Amino acid sequence: MNGNEYYDQWQRLVPTARSLLTFSGEFSWDAFQRTGRTVESNTIYARIRVAERGNCEFGRLFRWYKQQRRRLRRFYAYSVPCSAALQYLAHQEVDLLEIGCGKAYWAHLLRCEGVDIVAADVVSPHQNRWVSGTRGFVSDIVIGASVRTLLEAYKDRAVMLQWIPRWPEAQYAFDVLQCYQGDHLFVVGEGIGGATACNAWFQAINAEWDCIARLPLPRFVAITDSLYHYVRKGCGRDACDNLPGCEALPLLRAVSSTPRNPLQ
Repeated sequence: MNGNEYYDQWQRLVPTARSLLTFSGEFSWDAFQRTGRTVESNTIYARIRVAERGNCEFGRLFRWYKQQRRRLRRFYAYSVPCSAALQYLAHQEVDLLEIGCGKAYWAHLLRCEGVDIVAADVVSPHQNRWVSGTRGFVSDIVIGASVRTLLEAYKDRAVMLQWIPRWPEAQYAFDVLQCYQGDHLFVVGEGIGGATACNAWFQAINAEWDCIARLPLPRFVAITDSLYHYVRKGCGRDACDNLPGCEALPLLRAVSSTPRNPLQ
């Protein structure tokens, strides 16, 4: 897709990723790219770590791949945007407020799709320990405002959250659930049991929201991230499942699994 350097660089790593996935066991590349079960991601990760310790050539390949994965995720964003995800968000025809935007790579691409989006984070890119580089991909990131202030200032916008960190840094995501009055919430990251947010946050969102759609994103090995579309219970909005790659689904349930750090 035009202008998405991140996606292009992700594609260059696909041959290596396929080799790593083959070492991990009975997971095909295509199935891994579609799965919504974080437990499968954790299984892949565990098998690769075992194989890494027992195979010197494989270990070198996996360490190189992790370095490249970490470099790209810190420079661009923790999830790789694709045309299907960007088009899905654009198709909603709502203005967006992205809270926790990092360097605002997604916001940059969404603006290219014609989406009116405000990108916000508690710190600027050069102060953000989760990213590399000193400049964002948009020049007007809203810096330092509290969740309550943002939601009051942009109350007519739907909210998007990117890779919610773990507790206690996940507090802002709890604040969103408490203060946000809108009916649509878009979340990019892994599901419960993965490296996004914490089980308490997923329990909180499941109590008041229904996940009506999941769109798998281009994935690095052992990371099963997707774009999730939540609607407030009783809203009655159907998913746009006529768009390519979109999967309509019922409310996601908890999956028992062991969280892990995908950047290790």
